Amino acid sequence: RASIMVEQNRLQEAFKLFIECLEECKTYGFVYTEIDIQNRFALLLEKRDQSKAESLLQASYAKAKSINNPRLIAECALLLAKQLYKKHEFDESKMYIKELLHIAATENISKLLVDGKELEAKIYAELHKWQKAYITLSESYEQEKKTYNEKLIGQSSAVHQNRIAYEKNQYELEIKRLELISEAGSLIASAMDTKTIGSIIYNKLKNLMPINAFGIAIYNQKKSELLFDYFVENDIEGEPFTMHIDSKDSLAAYCIRNNKDILIRDVFKEYSNYVEKTQYVALDNNEPVHALMFCPILIGTSVKGVLTAQSRQTGVYKQHHLETLHALAAYAGVAIQNAKLFHDVQLLATTDPLTGIANRRKFMDAFFTEIERTARYGNSMSFIMFDIDLFKRINDTYGHLIGDLVLQKAAELAKINLRNTDFIGRYGGEEFTILLPNTHLEGAKIVAERIRSSFEQAEIEAYPGKLVHFTASFGLTEFQDGDTMDTIIARSDHALYYAKETGRNKISWER
Repeated sequence: RASIMVEQNRLQEAFKLFIECLEECKTYGFVYTEIDIQNRFALLLEKRDQSKAESLLQASYAKAKSINNPRLIAECALLLAKQLYKKHEFDESKMYIKELLHIAATENISKLLVDGKELEAKIYAELHKWQKAYITLSESYEQEKKTYNEKLIGQSSAVHQNRIAYEKNQYELEIKRLELISEAGSLIASAMDTKTIGSIIYNKLKNLMPINAFGIAIYNQKKSELLFDYFVENDIEGEPFTMHIDSKDSLAAYCIRNNKDILIRDVFKEYSNYVEKTQYVALDNNEPVHALMFCPILIGTSVKGVLTAQSRQTGVYKQHHLETLHALAAYAGVAIQNAKLFHDVQLLATTDPLTGIANRRKFMDAFFTEIERTARYGNSMSFIMFDIDLFKRINDTYGHLIGDLVLQKAAELAKINLRNTDFIGRYGGEEFTILLPNTHLEGAKIVAERIRSSFEQAEIEAYPGKLVHFTASFGLTEFQDGDTMDTIIARSDHALYYAKETGRNKISWER
């Protein structure tokens, strides 16, 4: 009657009747029945009054302890452990599990061993200790197989074992997922560019989920665009591409703008939740992608990029797949930040801070490499050294700030007149050097004259109404068999000296 009243939510009446039952048990000394009734009523109450249910279970546990009945103690401990597990009080729950497992092992109570191990495995899973969860559940499974004679296993037991086997498989998958994420994290940590980071993540994800396309993009806030530096489809890497952050058709742009994960099971049914129209048509005359995930890459709270995984299978991605992508995005964020710091340090070590071009150390490294390449393949190479004319007079007349502006302007104009394959550096003071790969002396003369002319026409405002002009003298030479850096610099320097001695603002050369 009390149980029926609980189901009808007539708790006060049920509790009154329950007290009467317990009083009867105490009157006649029915200790075991008292504990049993108390436990049954606690289980009925737990959904409606969890604290009262726990109090009843504690009372049962204390009563079992008082009569020193091992089996009852273990059964009460199991009920308390389950109650605490539901409240996510895992440490307290494990304390009772430890006690019941000890009793069950000592008293050879197989059913309690199985139930205790199974509950312990669930706690480890909640704590994301998947290896321990798997081992503990395996022990429970093996214990249950020992408990039942195969001929006597009923359908319910078979179902139970199938469920445990399924959970074991899920734990195995989770262990594999975490191991692969950890491996990827270690590899990503040492990556110094986006393509390497993307390649590592893609090759790990392929072992965890179906992927037909994958990409990593970096957000350039100044240009308001996303650069997909690494995008692969069906294991074929495509060319880098960009998209504007304000694009109304891009899920990647939506992810960045809103700093929000996207999990889509069927893009043709769900895209309108995010964008105005879908871009996801067949890219290579195959079936289009259907399932997509996008995850922002964060550095602190700032969005720096996006990861995307895409599949042609509808509904293939679940929440745990997105969580995996999220974990890898976190590693990617750290790696991108490290790569940027590394790049910044490298830039400081190899760049002239005033002009922004290569410093002498960087230039000499490039010079040495180019000489080796030219000698090995029999190519041509020319070398230019130029020096700002009367630079000391500019500093003395207008001050060092104007002198700095002259050096900056000279570097800027020289770069404008060079190819991407050419290399310019600040040699020291007002001297600059230029490498011209695959260029004969006649070609170098044309380049030098173009730069000289641009200097001659340049104007720098020293102060309102006063413009400063500057010129430079140039010494050129071409690589000869047997040349070293020293011999090339010596010839070019000699030609430069001649240009200055014969009037400045001119080019001179020496073969």
